[in-house]
Amino acid sequence: MNNQQIHHVAIAILYRDNKFLMQLRDNIPTIVYPGYWAFFGGHIEPGETPEVAVRREVLEEINYTLPAKLINLVVITPKPQYVMFFTHP
Repeated sequence: MNNQQIHHVAIAILYRDNKFLMQLRDNIPTIVYPGYWAFFGGHIEPGETPEVAVRREVLEEINYTLPAKLINLVVITPKPQYVMFFTHP
């Protein structure tokens, strides 16, 4: 493995009525993927589980409380490592 730092990220895939809810990221050159469409979520803070992190991030970003039941998908990519949660009605 190289010397790059691995970031752990929790992402929520919000799906209802055959549609996905996504966000258009700010077009600031210093952030990752500026101006791209993305799912909600963010970095997992020290001591947080991925589920706690994704619930916190979604609440912070769009003031939405995720449902009690989530489907957990783990996707490992070179950087960052994503833990995705999928929800549907």
